[in-house]
Amino acid sequence: MANNYLIKNGTVVSVDKEIGVQHNCNILVQDGIIKAIGSDIQSPDNIETIDATDHIVSPGFVDTHRHAWQTQLKNITSDALLPEYFLNIRNIYGSCYTPEDAYLGNLLGGLESIEAGITSLVDHCHLINSPSHADKLVEGLRDARIRATWCYGLYRNQKWTGVANGTVQDETEPDWRLEDAKRIKQQYFSSSTQTSLLRFGFAPAEIERYDLATSIAQFQYGRELGAALITGHISLGKLDRGVHFIRQLESQKLLGPDLLFSHGASLQPDELDA
Repeated sequence: MANNYLIKNGTVVSVDKEIGVQHNCNILVQDGIIKAIGSDIQSPDNIETIDATDHIVSPGFVDTHRHAWQTQLKNITSDALLPEYFLNIRNIYGSCYTPEDAYLGNLLGGLESIEAGITSLVDHCHLINSPSHADKLVEGLRDARIRATWCYGLYRNQKWTGVANGTVQDETEPDWRLEDAKRIKQQYFSSSTQTSLLRFGFAPAEIERYDLATSIAQFQYGRELGAALITGHISLGKLDRGVHFIRQLESQKLLGPDLLFSHGASLQPDELDA
């Protein structure tokens, strides 16, 4: 698409109080920037025009929690409970992915997000079965050309009996992901800034399955790497283990704008206020 165009006759649904919802509305874009919104816009001659009649025009959606690698597994656990998801998707299928499978998952996950109107996402990526998987996961999301924060996950998928070669690296070095995360940051995100199309993030292993000191150490390591975001699953409702991780971080003055938590079904009032 050109950098200059006019969207005509759409129903604009904005998140701006001054703009609100406008019917039969036009949007003028010049040099890739929205210059005017309204029904009486004077546009330059010979500008590309997009007819948005009977369509909604809105800002792109932001998906703050996605596991893009699971794109090929869509609907497999539609009727499952969370423990069944953990068993089947995380502990079985997650151990069957080759690096090329990982690439396709992230590529297609990014493209289908764009198709759905999502223009920015946070990819909590817990498929780092080997350094080659990490490379391909970054490359897949990069090739999708979606604005995203790719979060290197420390979760360990199991190398169970019968899993194919090239799917899960032997855990001969227990903390090899820590060093590999540093490699990925340096190799692919050396110039990661707030305006970069793809930014580096970090995702500690399942927070509430480890002792508090380990989880906090992993968060701090993400900060040492310069992660734009550090994300994790917490307070999983009926599966809540009573860790109250937000409360623990608040008591140690470790909360900050770089932390993004998902689920949170059993957060307590003081944690929500923190």
